[in-house]
Amino acid sequence: MEQEHIPYMLVDRYIDKIKGGIVCVEQVERGYLKNSYLLDRGHRHIACITGPSNLIDSRQRLEGYQRALLEYGIPYDKNVVIEGRYTFESGEQAADRRLSRGCPMDAVFAFNDMMAIGAMTRMNARGIGIPTDLSVVGYDDIFVDQFLGVPLTTVRQPTEQLGRAAARKIITNEIGSHGKFGRIVFKPELIERKTVINRISENGKEQ
Repeated sequence: MEQEHIPYMLVDRYIDKIKGGIVCVEQVERGYLKNSYLLDRGHRHIACITGPSNLIDSRQRLEGYQRALLEYGIPYDKNVVIEGRYTFESGEQAADRRLSRGCPMDAVFAFNDMMAIGAMTRMNARGIGIPTDLSVVGYDDIFVDQFLGVPLTTVRQPTEQLGRAAARKIITNEIGSHGKFGRIVFKPELIERKTVINRISENGKEQ
């Protein structure tokens, strides 16, 4: 499209060194927001289920996860990070793999809601209570989240705003073309429900 000078817009995807327009959500902020939320509530052994490592959004969310750990002085441990495929089944498999390692775990940070729900399903089958034994945070705020047995705490991306911003750029012919570059970046929003417990007591000590 660039060779043919055809204007184009990427929505919710980011690719380095392109000349087209981009409308997306801040991915590093997504990872940072979720992990800092868990850390603020006293979680210190946070398993991470990523998306495919070849996707830049997955790598950026992992960067946010690492940044939050750094701020709390917690070393990054690659052994608690398991690569998923953004599917329910890969969430189940990641939970199995994490449990088989026998390492301490008080929370799961999943890069999308389907993997979070898959992990929750497998944990429940193993007799692990959510959130009493294990807190879980997802990402996407899909429709089913609020109707689960324990409604899922997650991060919402402003999909309507993304769509409107992209359409506005296209309609007004403001998208990148012929060497121009345009980018609109939105901030994610944390949606608190019931899958995260506060492990810090009123006197400030971890429970």
